[in-house]
Amino acid sequence: MTIVDQLFAAVCMVALSGAFAFLAPGLAAEGGPDAVKPEVAHFIELAVVLIVSCFASVSPASAAAVSLEGHRAWNMLTLPVLTGAILLSKLLPWCVMCATVSLTCVVLMAVGGAPCQVVGLCVFLPCASFWFTANLGLYLDVSNPRYEWASPGAVTSRGRPAVVCGLVTAILTVAALATDFVLALACDWGLGRLSALFAACACLLAIGGCVLFRATPMQKAW
Repeated sequence: MTIVDQLFAAVCMVALSGAFAFLAPGLAAEGGPDAVKPEVAHFIELAVVLIVSCFASVSPASAAAVSLEGHRAWNMLTLPVLTGAILLSKLLPWCVMCATVSLTCVVLMAVGGAPCQVVGLCVFLPCASFWFTANLGLYLDVSNPRYEWASPGAVTSRGRPAVVCGLVTAILTVAALATDFVLALACDWGLGRLSALFAACACLLAIGGCVLFRATPMQKAW
């Protein structure tokens, strides 16, 4: 995924959250002819957070961070720092970008009057989702780097780690949206229970990302 793609995803996240921030209060209103049922409003509110998380993690740049070193990969061997520090440096810029966009979404939601549970979830879920897929992509890239490539696109958008990250993100997003739909509309779960469930899922993603990061330096990348 190129920097242009990452910036486009960031703009999409801000646009989605901005639209949600100004439309959600009307959707969640319990009175008036245009209002929807509370459970439908809860589904919509959480669905937008899930979509924002999808944009944040669909194809992390870390999935090609090592392969893009190409024939200069030997330079990493000469650096007087730990392998973990090198790998963390490849994650950090995109973590900062994801956190910045997530906080922007939070501000827009708060200004628009979104429920505090949804605002709190948007602080954590997009970053946790990104942390998991970013480390998954890095783990796969380090496990089997492609130093011989004719163009950056061969590893950034068509490489196996990027494809796997995209598929994993799509599967997780569809599963989360289906869970949100069933529990909110069919089982009449309240916003508090739904938010707690997805917060627990975010914790699992964050832990999974940490496990992958700790396992990554054990691979033979170079």
